[in-house]
Amino acid sequence: MEFDRFLEYLQNTALPAPSQHEQGSKEWFEERAGNFTSSQFYRLVALPRAKKDRDAGLLSAGAKTYVIECLVDLLTGERTVYFDGNEDTERGKKLEPIADDAYRIY
Repeated sequence: MEFDRFLEYLQNTALPAPSQHEQGSKEWFEERAGNFTSSQFYRLVALPRAKKDRDAGLLSAGAKTYVIECLVDLLTGERTVYFDGNEDTERGKKLEPIADDAYRIY
């Protein structure tokens, strides 16, 4: 089953250490190239649309696309899909220091 093999791979793959580079910097993006990220994890766990594909344990089209994007990034060492942000990411950047402080307190 394709999905089972993929989950086994994820379970046996070490997570990269947190970046020491400023978020959004060229170095930060280079470091993330080829890695699955939490902001895109939903694409990996999305179920296929067709019941027969779900029953067969296949990956969804979105999961396959994301895996291919990460492989291309890994092979080229460059980010191939760009997202410059939106109002939600800007809000997140503004609130991140507050959330970080709250997390450290608790």
